[in-house]
Amino acid sequence: MPRTRLLRVLFSLLLIQSCVLFAEDAQDPASKFVAAIDPLLDVLSGKATTYTVSADFSFGASTGHAELGRAGDRDYWLSVKAGKDIDGLLSVTAAETRLEVIPKNVAFVGKGDAGAEAIKPGELLAQAEKLIYSGAIDPFALLQSGSRDGLGAMLGIAADVQLGSVIDGAREFTLAVDKKSAPISFKIKNDPAAPWQAEIRMAGGTKDAPVENVVKLQISKKAERTDRLKAGQQTEIAVPRPELERSIYRGGMRELEIQIDDRRSRAPANRVVNDIPGARLEIDHGQRVLYLTGTPAQIGRAHGQLMRPEIRKMMDSTLYVVGLYYSIGKGKWFLNDIRDAWKRLEPFVDKDYLAELDACAEGAGLDKEEAHLGNVFPELFHCSGFAIANEATAGGKLFHGRVLDYMTEIGLQHAQVDFVTRSPGRHATVNIGYAGFIGCVTGMSDAQISMGEMGGRGEGNWDGTPMAFLMRRVLEHADNLEQAREILEKAKRTCEYYYIIADGKSRSAYGVAAWPDKIQFLKQGEAHALLPTALQGCVLLSAGKRYEDLSQRAKDGFGKIDEEGAIKLMSRPVSMQSNLHSVLFVPEDQTYQSAHASLRGHKPASETKYVKHDFKAQVKVLDELEAKK
Repeated sequence: MPRTRLLRVLFSLLLIQSCVLFAEDAQDPASKFVAAIDPLLDVLSGKATTYTVSADFSFGASTGHAELGRAGDRDYWLSVKAGKDIDGLLSVTAAETRLEVIPKNVAFVGKGDAGAEAIKPGELLAQAEKLIYSGAIDPFALLQSGSRDGLGAMLGIAADVQLGSVIDGAREFTLAVDKKSAPISFKIKNDPAAPWQAEIRMAGGTKDAPVENVVKLQISKKAERTDRLKAGQQTEIAVPRPELERSIYRGGMRELEIQIDDRRSRAPANRVVNDIPGARLEIDHGQRVLYLTGTPAQIGRAHGQLMRPEIRKMMDSTLYVVGLYYSIGKGKWFLNDIRDAWKRLEPFVDKDYLAELDACAEGAGLDKEEAHLGNVFPELFHCSGFAIANEATAGGKLFHGRVLDYMTEIGLQHAQVDFVTRSPGRHATVNIGYAGFIGCVTGMSDAQISMGEMGGRGEGNWDGTPMAFLMRRVLEHADNLEQAREILEKAKRTCEYYYIIADGKSRSAYGVAAWPDKIQFLKQGEAHALLPTALQGCVLLSAGKRYEDLSQRAKDGFGKIDEEGAIKLMSRPVSMQSNLHSVLFVPEDQTYQSAHASLRGHKPASETKYVKHDFKAQVKVLDELEAKK
């Protein structure tokens, strides 16, 4: 998913605010800097209710223009143009909210009352500030109170402010927030009789490929609504106004939160939470394991209660961040399309899973429709995997590797959870997943069956059981490989998917190619037109160059591959930069090793530390939880 340059512009604007932290003397450089940016502070604090802010920006080779204007509490607009693909306008008036996607010649329009979720500029800025700033003193509160002296004092503590000369009416400032960060330079012209102007320069890029980021700002006290409005010239798609504003607000705030998390988040602290009967949350080595027992409703409710903050984040990521990118990129309203998919998928979802999903929404304080639509999202995963055993491995043991490559950009790694669950009459399973998703894309059962998938084509063939729910059905009900095959054959399937299913009891595995109207099973050592490399004891599943690399590695290590060697099979480039998680199952030992994308900087899972888990011990925890009920 490409990063929007709009957020970079917002960061440039808001960076000043987050740096304006602390003023002792009205004559010191920090106080003079605060005085120089007073018109910008009025905008950020909400004091100014009528203005036009324009920004010309360049980040390396990328250039663009943005404009933010306000003529009242419910009368404002934001226009952004950057390159060929990013060209749009958000306009809010008392009568309507309008999101125009100019390259697609489409406008999403919500008319009438926006209700309680109406977007207000001051609230947006306040929420953005809370996300950006963490500390004991809230600079936004000082901005709103008009305490410029307090801001200057804080800035004097937090940053080294250097006062330069005045050239052509523009005063120069340099701010060094800390020794590690490159200084930020400002040239500010604050003439009361003319629009306020500032040129901001910041170092960017990498050490090997540095760039200079430049933002040129101008603030007028007049509200001069842009003439880029295309009303009447575009195809209009009607969207309920509360939904349109909710999508913009929650998508924008979540994207900002992801950007911040990528820079400063830490692994969750080790702890145990066991205050819900039949459930237990353990965090160790930065990985969460959530134990859930009981009826589907009990499992779902405990899941929602124990993972409430993470579930909200993930629904915002999958429905509103992805939704906005999808809507802007395709010129189609994402929530309408995903509603249509769910309407066709729901009749084929097991009733127990629906009950669990609704209970999860209830426990998390989430709207049920959001929970339903968010659980369609795993239908979009794309991945790699292998199963190797017998002649191919040291001692003949079966190793099942599972590589999930997808969307580290939307922060899924921040809500990683291994779900260890058991309902009456079903196998205990471990599902390596994410908060709020009750289906399975990577998992193993106490019947020594493990399973992973790889997405193909056929998007839109929704008249069947969602892939993630079908995988969970296999793991919970199959005693062996043949029963797993039977469940897949009899299921009403969707789209095009590829699976690897392995059985540690028999040290055997299947590669599966499945479509709505047909299904094929590939045994170990069997070649296929799409998978031409046949190695005894192996099923290798990937695509293109990654498949070639995986096959060559399996050939090179044939007969000698042990557990650590199997993990090395999943390293780059078999896994991609977007490697969200990688898991090695050893079904006959009932163990698995898992790695997840880093919480900062999108380091792929295959380059982070693997943590080994004992599934037999995890099942004993389920036994203990059930006994205490």
